[in-house]
Amino acid sequence: MLQTGKRLSGDTFVILICFSLALANCFSGYDTASAAAVVSDERFVNEWNFTTAELGAFGVLINVGNCLAYLGPLIWLNKRFGRKITMTLGNFTLLVGVALVAGAQTVGMLLFGRILCGMGVSLCQGCFAGWAAELASPRTRGAAVCIVQVSYNFGVFIAFWVSLGTTKIPGTNAWRTVIALQTIFGVALFFSTLWAPESPRMLFSLAKDPANNDDAQVVKAHKNLAYIRRLDETDPVLMQEFSELQAAAILLRRDKAEYSLKAVVSTRSFWRRCAIGAGSCVFAQLTGVAGLMLYGVIVFESLDLGGSSLSLITNGVSGSIQLVACFCAIFLVDRIGRRRLMIVGLCVACVGYLFLGALFERWPDASNKGAGGWLVVCIFAIQCSYAGALGPVAYLLATEVWPQELREFGISISLLSLFVTVIVINQLWPVLTEVITFRLYWIFLAINVITLALTYLFWPETKGRSLDEMDSLFGELDIAQKAREEVGVSGHVGSGSDVPGGRIVDAEPLVADVGALKADADVEKAIGKK
Repeated sequence: MLQTGKRLSGDTFVILICFSLALANCFSGYDTASAAAVVSDERFVNEWNFTTAELGAFGVLINVGNCLAYLGPLIWLNKRFGRKITMTLGNFTLLVGVALVAGAQTVGMLLFGRILCGMGVSLCQGCFAGWAAELASPRTRGAAVCIVQVSYNFGVFIAFWVSLGTTKIPGTNAWRTVIALQTIFGVALFFSTLWAPESPRMLFSLAKDPANNDDAQVVKAHKNLAYIRRLDETDPVLMQEFSELQAAAILLRRDKAEYSLKAVVSTRSFWRRCAIGAGSCVFAQLTGVAGLMLYGVIVFESLDLGGSSLSLITNGVSGSIQLVACFCAIFLVDRIGRRRLMIVGLCVACVGYLFLGALFERWPDASNKGAGGWLVVCIFAIQCSYAGALGPVAYLLATEVWPQELREFGISISLLSLFVTVIVINQLWPVLTEVITFRLYWIFLAINVITLALTYLFWPETKGRSLDEMDSLFGELDIAQKAREEVGVSGHVGSGSDVPGGRIVDAEPLVADVGALKADADVEKAIGKK
């Protein structure tokens, strides 16, 4: 019987690994929040003589870089080199981008640096989300992937207060200091990436022959799995999980054509996966949180709170509250489920926009101080709906609804959708606030009511399922069930660390049957050569 202490030790260790890798997303959060402070700094605007449209371009160029990375580099680098090397390359790209922006002498340096920052963020962010999902057991996968959002908001939290602290620095050194401090995350992430173990699933994907126990990547997968689960390499629990992962890898490699993008793109389940993964990301951004973040200081100044310093402080308080909301998601997502958490978040966003619009209808110029306070509360609520529910669940669903062979593609298409939505909102926000003013909030209310209805009617629940069992949600025979049928094993294939009640099946039959699968694979290879 599996001892509870060992199970918890392994889960805790995975969470620790995820927190160390979370520095990848701290950069993204820091950049978003620091950009909000920079675009509201008159010294920055005067130095570059930016118009309102050009300011919007500065804010959005990092998202252009995000999209460029998701259009191909993330998929190719992960499949060719694995997550560890891809994240290291992304981190290097980030540091180069920061150096160009902080030391910019021309507009070209400034804008090109922003694009590089965006590409680096996406390479690190996409790696981290998939890495966390593959390391964690089904019991803690929600919490592990939700650390993506926690780290983002931690970066936001740091940036808000750093921006406030640098307001007294004279001249252009203020905004350059805010940007340059991002290198701290990059240096720390470099060492975290060196320490973190590569995902055993990814190592099986990189192996020349997953059926060969002497293959260097298979050997490393075994060692890494033991390291992650905090178990001895010969432990029967570990051997069962290893054999299950190996069986799934052999089946995926043997039936590669069946799981290729070309084969599945014509299936109904493929488009439903796209709708769930990408749709969750789009729904999260349709709360308008990107605009409220980037133009947060300007929004709070419009409420006549008492000057730019107080608006910066209010923005900082907002970041602090969002960070607390993120931790709520970590504790709730594996308890109440992804779908319910999304519904709660959308309800909060709808209520926030309803009261925001109503208060502005009554006091269009925010002249009533009491109303101004409630307007701030409404904005905080909308931001928390994203930070504490929609944002974490979006990353989680983007990683877990896809099979191993298509996970990088799924993450890329989902997060590409997210950042395209961010670009559209960030570009339209300043224009629409000038044209229709506060009525923009009524538009967001209508959008969020629609997304709430769609989520309630069509979104599945993935809580408690292993990554290998997701196919059954989309009307397919999942790889776990296929492995069970072919190797004749009862149990929880693909989630060896999450056997109900801590009970395991004897590992010996599974190991023997994996050997049979290997023999089948060898025969097929021999026939292929002839």
